Amino acid sequence: MKSPNPKKSIANMDVLDDIRGLLSTGQGRSPQRNREKTKNPAPDALINSLRDEIKEYQEQLKTREGEITRLKKELEELAVKLECALKAKDSKPAASPQPQTVPDAAVQLEARITELTQTMEQIEDLLKLKSQELLKKIARVFQEGGQDEAGLEFRRGASQLEAAENFARFLRLLIG
Repeated sequence: MKSPNPKKSIANMDVLDDIRGLLSTGQGRSPQRNREKTKNPAPDALINSLRDEIKEYQEQLKTREGEITRLKKELEELAVKLECALKAKDSKPAASPQPQTVPDAAVQLEARITELTQTMEQIEDLLKLKSQELLKKIARVFQEGGQDEAGLEFRRGASQLEAAENFARFLRLLIG
């Protein structure tokens, strides 16, 4: 028996061309996947993530320092305004109707000064806490990396910072 179309051979079939095309593109993808898997070993990823975290803390520290500086300037401005208001209160006669508004402004300024002082204390406490956490994390990274001496130095620094804070609190309570 002869086939109905003897001119078409099995090698010329469109289906085989499609299968060959699929096989050639499927094999080309697997070496790329293997390369992607071996690019980032785990220790490098950990170090990079810790570096990113340190950079993030440094940026937060810079922004907090900027906020503290801004608040200190605002506190100084308010103190100057309060002094001016108190001087104006003392220099004006008691019969004028404005002395009532000056004490109100002085009270508002004093309230704002105490609010800013409390805010600055909270920011300072937060900065101290974050710096202690950062020192402890850095110490842990050094110790995990096999550099125990550097890790111990960072832990000592964190302990000394905590001791200085405790002494400062003691002095504030003693004075205030």
